[in-house]
Amino acid sequence: MKLLLVADGDLLRRAYFKDLSRFFLCKLTEMSAASAADLSKADLVLIDFDRATPRAIQHLKAAASKNKSLKILCIVTKGDRWAPAQAAAFGQVAIFDRENGLRSLISTIRDLFAAPQFDRSRLQHLDRDVQVAFGKANDFLNEMPFALTPESDFPTRLMMQAATSVTDALHEKGIGPWVGAVESHHSHTYRHSLYVAGLVTSFSQSLGWNRADQYTMAAAGLVHDIGKTKIPLAILDKPGKLTNSEFDLIKKHPVFGYEILHERQEVPDEIKHMTFHHHEFMDGSGYPEGLKADELHPMVRVMTICDIFAALTEKRSYKEALSPRVAYTELMDMGGKLDQSLVRKFTKVVTAVANKDVGGSGAFVKAEKLKSA
Repeated sequence: MKLLLVADGDLLRRAYFKDLSRFFLCKLTEMSAASAADLSKADLVLIDFDRATPRAIQHLKAAASKNKSLKILCIVTKGDRWAPAQAAAFGQVAIFDRENGLRSLISTIRDLFAAPQFDRSRLQHLDRDVQVAFGKANDFLNEMPFALTPESDFPTRLMMQAATSVTDALHEKGIGPWVGAVESHHSHTYRHSLYVAGLVTSFSQSLGWNRADQYTMAAAGLVHDIGKTKIPLAILDKPGKLTNSEFDLIKKHPVFGYEILHERQEVPDEIKHMTFHHHEFMDGSGYPEGLKADELHPMVRVMTICDIFAALTEKRSYKEALSPRVAYTELMDMGGKLDQSLVRKFTKVVTAVANKDVGGSGAFVKAEKLKSA
């Protein structure tokens, strides 16, 4: 969903404008510079009338008048009669009271304007336990971006409820139905976390780890990319090749994740380690700390294997997907970068994913090559 955020004056002084970029694809524009073309490209126009001059409002009205089908949400201050009157001049618009805060604003946008996050019709034929687990995991991922500062509560209860539900569903039904549920999601960022959660859970089960460790792995799979919540979706969901500066920012997500989690006493240390170190390699060539074999916990090694496998088998706008079997060959070809004793044991999970009939339009389309990113 593409949002156009419009205000008069310093746009970034409105903190929620900057925060919205973690949830939606956002573009900011000065009210006096907004064009009809800019407005028409947006799925939703979000207008803040605070301190707006009559001249800037008149310019925006003229631009908006050229497209009667615009969806507009106006932010006003409680008790201010002037701003709602200005908003009403734009026709049928929704009104939001800024005092309700960011969380309420996100919910309003999703409830009133956003398309469903996932295709419910694709979930209907799946086992009820899988549907419930998917719903709990999605609810947790929706909540996670709000926990970016130490002052914010971390949704630990939701995390463990989701982890428990995912683990139990995979124990009963295997990973195949879970992959089917993951494919129904429209966000590749969410799909990746959901997919990795399923992979690490299935792998830990095949390794014979106890149920508590399986729960930890499922939770870590959902949380491992929490650092990406500090990166605008415009970069995460960019359809083309990233610039060097954008790629450098992406590579900081393990550090961002550590910054979010390290003081959270309620989050298990194992989850913090996997969040911080899932891009480390056994030979020390990974990042962010260049750790080597003896410094990498077995849970981290499992997470790294599953994270890479997921990335290889996911289709993105800039690359095709590898089939599970070809992706597994890539893991073996990485040699000493990965724990090859674990890679060999990963074959059971790969076979289960490969045997699922994923079709040609899902997230895990079979292909023999990766396009250059």
